[in-house]
Amino acid sequence: MEVRCRLELNYADEREAENVLKAVAVDNEGFVAARRAGSSIISEIVSKNILSLVQTVEDYLACVSIAEKTIKAAGEHPRAHEQPRPSRKRASRHES
Repeated sequence: MEVRCRLELNYADEREAENVLKAVAVDNEGFVAARRAGSSIISEIVSKNILSLVQTVEDYLACVSIAEKTIKAAGEHPRAHEQPRPSRKRASRHES
């Protein structure tokens, strides 16, 4: 028997959806087929039995939740959207 689940996760905009999708892509491999459709992520999970499906859905949603929280925290950081500055090498007192 094969059991299927389709999840649609909706976000404020396409950028947020894409960031979450990229963040969980490594964990999805072989377990979840996910793609972005506008500002949504469409995820499909296929398992051999219902217990396996439930466990995979729980794991997937936990990863999504962590990705969402991380993205939100990074966006709230005051310098999150600044480009990194080139580093300047400081002269050491011990250099000749």
